[in-house]
Amino acid sequence: MIEQDYHNQNILLTGAASGICFCQMKTYLDAGANVTAIDRQTIDYDHPHLTKVQADLGQRADLDQLVAKLAAADTPVFDIFLSTAGVLDSFQPLLDQSVETIENVLAVDLWPAVALTKAVLPQMVEQGRGQLVYMASIAGLQAGGGGAAYTMAKHALVGLTRQMTFDYASQGIRANAIAPGAIQTPMNAADFAGDGM
Repeated sequence: MIEQDYHNQNILLTGAASGICFCQMKTYLDAGANVTAIDRQTIDYDHPHLTKVQADLGQRADLDQLVAKLAAADTPVFDIFLSTAGVLDSFQPLLDQSVETIENVLAVDLWPAVALTKAVLPQMVEQGRGQLVYMASIAGLQAGGGGAAYTMAKHALVGLTRQMTFDYASQGIRANAIAPGAIQTPMNAADFAGDGM
């Protein structure tokens, strides 16, 4: 196994209190990175190179405040941004979903990825390098990996990834989407208990 060295690298990631992003956070810290981790829940982990930010990215006021902080002069230039935070929608078809459910899923699963990319991208472009990683899910590639709202959001993240590559690869920006199936995390607990459908 090749060990990667992330010393002097600044990482921004969302959804770090549990699941996939909690593991991402620990992995980057173990590899020497400075990590800024965001979640609406308390991140139950401490490390000298970890900065924890408690914010509900699904709430526009919290997101706007965070974007403003990232634009401040004393904020580090991020080398890597991982947009991992997300919520499910109970695998419901469109007619069974309320407008509120759809808006909430898009507000958590899609819009923070867009807003935070816009916040960190200018400095990445200025330094001529940067990595963007979006949690797209298998639902970003095919129907059936989630309900209508979740599938819409994840397909949009795949589209964002492709467009970011088209627009910014020549300026040193690399964009990738991760598309796992069901992973046994707190978010997917109902699926593994047999109650997800």
